[in-house]
This record gives sequence, structure tokens and C-alpha cells, in this order.
Amino acid sequence: MGKVIYCSFGGISKGLHFNNLIVGLVLLTRGREEEKAKYIFSLFSNESGSYVVREEMEKMLHVVDGKVPESLKKCFSESFPVPLLPCPSSGQSEQGRVFEKRDTALAAFAESSAESRVEQGEKVNYEKFRVWLLHNKDAFTFSRWLLSGGVYVTLTDDSDTPTFYQTLAGVTHLEESDIIDLEKRYWLLKAQSRTGRFDLETFAPLVSPPIHPSLSEGLFNAFDENRDNHIDFKEISCGLSACCRGPLAERQKFCFKVFDVDRDGVLSRTELKEMVVALLEVWKDNRTDKIPELDMDLSEIVEDILNMHDTTKLGHLTLEDYQIWSVKSALANEFLNLLFQCREKPKAQFVKVNVVYCL
Repeated sequence: MGKVIYCSFGGISKGLHFNNLIVGLVLLTRGREEEKAKYIFSLFSNESGSYVVREEMEKMLHVVDGKVPESLKKCFSESFPVPLLPCPSSGQSEQGRVFEKRDTALAAFAESSAESRVEQGEKVNYEKFRVWLLHNKDAFTFSRWLLSGGVYVTLTDDSDTPTFYQTLAGVTHLEESDIIDLEKRYWLLKAQSRTGRFDLETFAPLVSPPIHPSLSEGLFNAFDENRDNHIDFKEISCGLSACCRGPLAERQKFCFKVFDVDRDGVLSRTELKEMVVALLEVWKDNRTDKIPELDMDLSEIVEDILNMHDTTKLGHLTLEDYQIWSVKSALANEFLNLLFQCREKPKAQFVKVNVVYCL
């Protein structure tokens, strides 16, 4: 049967065209019953595809199944004769003569074709084959396999399809067990939300303190990648991955998103001023030692940053500019340490981050 299917897909001694293989597999696995019936008919039909010869079908079934099903004779049995309409009454002589002529002609045709009836019973067209096949789906091995719900071939291997947790683990720096643990905590927090969503109203109290209130919205926006005003589970997983497990460059990129209020990919003068104000507050909240910026004017700090790190000379910082500046900036590093300070839980459980200490 494998050879029969191979040939039916257009396979030859040199091989099988990939497109034909795909079309054939789709038919076998996803085809409708009508399409499968036509396919089975084509396996047994003559070269023109107009009818199936009984002798040829029986030969093939002997080779494939080793026997011919008893029900096959019903497929090739002759159709019932078309019933003749009753003759009209004697009062309709003209119509009566018409019916009489018709009956005579039909009788003559039946007599002249008597010898050909045996031949007609040896072949069958698609319509009759289809009716028989759909009433006898278990007639032979291939029909039983294809029409009786026994096709277990699929176009994908479910065993190789990663789970949701495995997929997230593959695109983040988190372990699968971390993600499972995080999900439980995420849904618990979401259930406590007034709106039923993990929105800014729910998020802000979780991070402030220790994060200064002025940074709550920017931090929320850094998590909210698709800008739909709430953080879904994928976003919280990817965001915390960058916070907790990502390399320095990834952590810096996350911080950049916190300060890029309009999300245009650069930090304007206005955004830089807001960033410096927030970072100075973070320093004052967490440190007592002195740094030069504490005695400088806000505009002076911003201009110094731009003069030293604005590579485009357009009055803003790109992500790359920000990363270079933040490496040696005490203000940037203090925020980085506060935001990403973490401690490991036993047995590879999720890393607890200060910014989301409730998770």
C-alpha cells in the first residue's frame, strides 16, 4: 500500500516532488471525507479517471489485503431499471400513442443491450463508488484507515512542540521552574487588582518604596512592551529576566526604557533632566556619601552628560550613548543596584528582586 500511495502522489523511480508530497500529506491528514473518497476512487480507477474496473480493483485488493470484501459485489451490481410511467386512459388517445411508442423504444433498447449488461456490471463510476464506499468504510484496509478515524499521521510532532513555560524559558534567562513559580504569584497579584488587570494602579504600590515614586510610571512602561496599559505574564517574565538574569548591557537597556518616556529611542534634554532628578532622589534615599552631582545645578549636569556622550550632536542620548555614560556614572549604577539587587531562593526558585519584592 505504501508503494500505491507513493505512486498516487506522483512518485517515480527518481523520487517524489516535495510539493506533491505536502499536498498528499495534507489530503491524508486534513482532507474532508469527500476528498478522501475521491482519492480512494483514483487509486482504483482507469487512466482517464472516469470509472473503476472490477477485475483491476479485485487484483489490487488481493495484493494489498490478500482478499476481496464480500460487499464489493454490491458496488458493481446493476442499477435498478428506471420505472415506466403508467399508460394514460383511453380518453387520451394521442398521448397514449406517445407513451406506447416510448415504451416500445425502451423495450427494444433493453433487448438490444442485454448482452452488454454483464460488461456494465464490471465497472462503476465515481458517484456509485462513493455511495458504496461511504456505506462500507471498513471494506478494506486502506478505506478503514483513511475513513474510519484511524489516521494517526500528523504534520507535526507534538512531542517536539515546546510547552508555554519551555518557550518562555527559551527566550529569557529564567528557568522553567522559575516561570512556573512566577506565574502563581502573578495571578495572585492580578486577582487582587481592582480592575482585574496588572495595571499601573496595581504596580505602583508594589515598587514604591523602595523605588522613588517619580520612577514608578517609567518602570511600569519598561515592562509594558506592547503599550496596552497593563503588564501580561509574558511581559513580566521578560522584564524580570532582564532585571535579574540578563547581562549588564541588557540591564542598562531596561533602565534606558524607564527614562525614555515617549519611547522614541532617545533621551531628550527634558527626559535627561527628569532622569537626573529621579536619580538624585534615589541617591539621597539610599546613600549618605557625597558625589559631585549633589553640588551641581541640574542644567549643568545635563549639559555635561550631553557634551561628553552625545555622539550624534543632536542634543539627545541614544541607547549606546546611555550605556557608555552609565558604566562610569555613580548615579546610574546606584539605580542599577537598587533595581536589580536580588537574592537566590533555595532549589532554583525564582529570584526575588527588590523592585518586585512581593513576587
